Amino acid sequence: MKITRKILAAFLAILFVAGTLSFSAFAEGTPVGSESMQVVINSQLQAEPGEVITVTINGTNNYYAANMRWPIIYTKSVFELIDEYGHPTTQEDYVPITVAGQLTAPGSSVSAIDATGKSELGDFSNNKYGALLFQWVGNYNNGVVNCYTAPSGSNCISFQLRVKEGVTSDKGTIQIPSELTEIFYYQAMNNPADPSTIYTMNSQTCAMSFTNCSVNINTNVPDIGVVAETSTIIERFSESDAAYYGFNGYIYNMGDYEYYQSHYLISYPIFSEEEMLSYIQPVGGASLVFTLMDGQYAYSTGTRVDVVYEGVTIATYYIVVFGDINGDGVCDGTDVNLIDCATQYLYDFSYSSDVRSNPQYYACDASGDDSCDGGDYIYIEAISNGDYLISQDRYCSVIDFE
Repeated sequence: MKITRKILAAFLAILFVAGTLSFSAFAEGTPVGSESMQVVINSQLQAEPGEVITVTINGTNNYYAANMRWPIIYTKSVFELIDEYGHPTTQEDYVPITVAGQLTAPGSSVSAIDATGKSELGDFSNNKYGALLFQWVGNYNNGVVNCYTAPSGSNCISFQLRVKEGVTSDKGTIQIPSELTEIFYYQAMNNPADPSTIYTMNSQTCAMSFTNCSVNINTNVPDIGVVAETSTIIERFSESDAAYYGFNGYIYNMGDYEYYQSHYLISYPIFSEEEMLSYIQPVGGASLVFTLMDGQYAYSTGTRVDVVYEGVTIATYYIVVFGDINGDGVCDGTDVNLIDCATQYLYDFSYSSDVRSNPQYYACDASGDDSCDGGDYIYIEAISNGDYLISQDRYCSVIDFE
């Protein structure tokens, strides 16, 4: 689910709650002077590549919190946020979270977005960190503001991260960076039954402490992994899907969206194994064997990647460059003709209604909607004419103007 930039702007606004809580009379309350909150992040201590872990936030405070907002950052090379369908999220996506206890009181609202790369995160917006921005607002209900107060602590929030497949790091961290004082926001009340006593705090007027979390990753399993700081995606099939398709998944989103020579390109063509190994790499003692399709000269759609361990192929993946159907590294008239045949299920092709059945058919899905149809034909024709560029992040499914 996407949220609009207008909603995001409101989400990040500093003076947010004053206009949200439905008070007939508003006056500034008075800080007690000893407000404090301690936040502890908990998760499992060990995880495997590909495993989904649950992160729990425990909050302890000694005041009536009417609004709370924190950024939660994590090691981007190790973890990824996922949506309710298990797909990786992208910037501004809604992130499913679960709240408990007082945060579920009637009238309250909770939101979380993928804030990875947002300028508001300052030094934490670089490629090293991903980020979730959480915000909870207690609303006015039956004459009382449902505040959060937990002097003994309470597990109040949880969300999920997935350990990236093929990760090479042996540890990942999840933390709330206290340095980001401009992102933090919290309001309190002297008396929840008197809405005129609400007041705003900051890092100077409310002592905040955070206990961060580390997860050890088992990276000893022979496999294929993504090179850190690249955008490469390895889409792994489930065990049952791998048995059905006869291979283990796809590799895509390598390189940038640029032009190459006279053709309109989706990403830079890769012409050598050395270049390929700057995006993907063997882990756990495995090695990679690349096989081009007949007549293929670029490592693009249809290139086979075998993961070999102790002389045995333990997994097979195929490279996909969306929009490049014939695997020559560019999107041109040949690809337009091929997708025309694919959408009509002409006898020349073994394509089926299952878009993941082979890499060339998968590359036809320019819109990222798990189908190959007339809409994809229009996109690929426009791409070949230089009118559009296509995102190689499948879950982003964004077609950008040139």
